[in-house]
Amino acid sequence: MNVYSCMRALAVRLPAQRLCEANVPALAAVAYGRAFSDQALKKDVETVAAAKPSVPSGKLGLTDHRVSKLEKFFLVWGGKYKTIAEVPDHVNQDVLERARNKARIKINIWMCVATLFGCLGMIYSGKKARERGESVSKMNEDWHKKHNEAEGAKTE
Repeated sequence: MNVYSCMRALAVRLPAQRLCEANVPALAAVAYGRAFSDQALKKDVETVAAAKPSVPSGKLGLTDHRVSKLEKFFLVWGGKYKTIAEVPDHVNQDVLERARNKARIKINIWMCVATLFGCLGMIYSGKKARERGESVSKMNEDWHKKHNEAEGAKTE
């Protein structure tokens, strides 16, 4: 087993040390069997905590996205801005994606409500048709009777 594989195994077990590249000598010493005192281990953990992260803490991803009229409407409808005039020409991609998701959810909810009302309307319409004595089988019989009479008139 080489030093690199020992260091990888220790890095898996010690996630705080895995983040800091400055602790490679300390990991190598542990891999070779040297023991560290508690103070040295605390110092290594403090070093990892104080070290700069490898990923910058600023904004990641696309920050300047030119906004269309529909996207401005989504940003206003999603509650990010009060009016369309307040929406800037360039918006962060994350903000725009969050507004699109809110709009998508609202549209889906309204479609569910419209479907529910459509179903209730069809139930009401079906019950009224039943009271009038209409049925699909009766409508089918009437159509066939009319169709057969028309065919009989053509052959004569």
